[in-house]
Amino acid sequence: MSAVSRRLRLFLVGLLLASPAALLASPVDSRPRRGPVLSGHVLDKDSGQPIAGAELTFVANEGRFIVNVESVAEASVSSDAQGAFQVGELSPRLYGLIVSAPGHSRKYTSVQVPRPEHLTLELERTGRLEGQVVDSAGAPVPGAELWTRHLGGLAADPLPRTDAQGRFCVDVDSGAYSLGAKASGVAGLYEGKVTVARGGRARGLLIRVRPAGSLSGKAFLRSSQEPLVDALVEAHHADSGWRHRSRLDASGGFLLEGLLPGRYSLRLSRPGQPELTRGELLVEPGQRLTVEFALERWATLEGNMTDALGRPLEEVHVQAVPLGRSELEPQWLGRTSDEKGHYLFKMLPPGSYRLEARHAIGTPSFSRELTLREGEVARADFAFPVARGEVRGVAQRPGGGPPRHQSMVIATLGEHSNPEMAFPDDSGRFSLKLLPGTYRLSASYVDLFDEAPGRTVTVRAGKVSQVRLTLPDSGVETRGLVLNSWGEPAADASVVFESDELTLRESTDPRGRFLLKASRKKTGLIGTLRVECDEETAELRGVRLGSTGTVVRLVKAAAL
Repeated sequence: MSAVSRRLRLFLVGLLLASPAALLASPVDSRPRRGPVLSGHVLDKDSGQPIAGAELTFVANEGRFIVNVESVAEASVSSDAQGAFQVGELSPRLYGLIVSAPGHSRKYTSVQVPRPEHLTLELERTGRLEGQVVDSAGAPVPGAELWTRHLGGLAADPLPRTDAQGRFCVDVDSGAYSLGAKASGVAGLYEGKVTVARGGRARGLLIRVRPAGSLSGKAFLRSSQEPLVDALVEAHHADSGWRHRSRLDASGGFLLEGLLPGRYSLRLSRPGQPELTRGELLVEPGQRLTVEFALERWATLEGNMTDALGRPLEEVHVQAVPLGRSELEPQWLGRTSDEKGHYLFKMLPPGSYRLEARHAIGTPSFSRELTLREGEVARADFAFPVARGEVRGVAQRPGGGPPRHQSMVIATLGEHSNPEMAFPDDSGRFSLKLLPGTYRLSASYVDLFDEAPGRTVTVRAGKVSQVRLTLPDSGVETRGLVLNSWGEPAADASVVFESDELTLRESTDPRGRFLLKASRKKTGLIGTLRVECDEETAELRGVRLGSTGTVVRLVKAAAL
């Protein structure tokens, strides 16, 4: 997969995760539309000059993970000699937009269609790395694979190759790079890092290669000696960050060749089981190092949690603490019982464990020790000597009626206890399962932090208590609009209101609008509004909380 393809996949996945509702909410409109729906210009970011021949691809993502962009591209256009473009007959929805032009870095963004405003896209010029790969005697190495590493990841994949004189020329985004090269039986690194600016060149780069090393080995099940298949082995070079991958063959074997000399960590991963690692492996020039992975069949552990009345106890946290095995990662070892009181560990390495179960923060834990054999399905039940009661109720506005927006109920038992929380539904109804005791319950809106007068409720084991809570008055709302330097609505801009008493943060919606919520007690408070979006900023003083017509115009950061 090329670096461009990899970045494109990350962009499309990020677009799906960032706004799935927007991607799925708009129905597909297959009817043709007359005239251009979208128009704009493509400009060079540094000079502001138009870019002719830029390719724009509009990707219609229907909530799928996209591998083949061409299969879902709804439209592709090119900019003219003045950098202008226009697109017609697009269905109304949110699109992923990929913009590319020779000598410039690709740009990945999103755009909502229809869009009456003019769209301006700025592309950054690429830099260029030029040099030569030679062997230990100084002779050119033709056909050597070159890799570049930038911001912690490989930036060229598949790898470009040197010409007949061992020379290379690679276009890259601006930044600092590590360089490496490998050919048949040899590999090497560029000494130090090279930094290239937008539109700049780094010439005369020399990479010397020397005899490379290799890693081989096999993986098998310890109990039966059966070879392991369908697993991936990855070697990570500590100094360069270069990674080599290989799949196990039918005999459970693997071979990684062309390795830079140095220290490596080796990782074995297989679907359905935790990863295994080997660290501090030293590969010498020309050496083949052999490593074995002896795997054990994982054990399964499950059980049920019950209270003093014999009822299923949910939300009990169970932790399996290994005895004498510190290499196990903590995230494998914690589970929570479900509504039936059941918990399950599907994959635990054989060995001795201490089980710790706790059904509420601040309450005593119960523990026991057990030994799990390879492939065993073990069971451990816990019966707690206490039982919870339940508080059911409704949170309403002072004049009656459901909450205006998301609210929460907090229950506290004593001054130093940890609070329990519930989030009422749209009608204001909620339920809390609590240990016996006398609690103070209060209701508030999630984003306002104002509490109305609370109520005292006594909870008894196995019993249900009813309560009605009053929410505080709805808070004050401050609304406004953010425009970029071109006068277009600025989506996803960062908006911060600051004063001596409080700080509020929010982002603008796709139409550039923002909404800041605060306690009604803060109505009329004066502060400063600071806004940032895509290297453009603005600062507006004297903003009053509760205002509804604030308009902020962004300017280039350098011009502020």
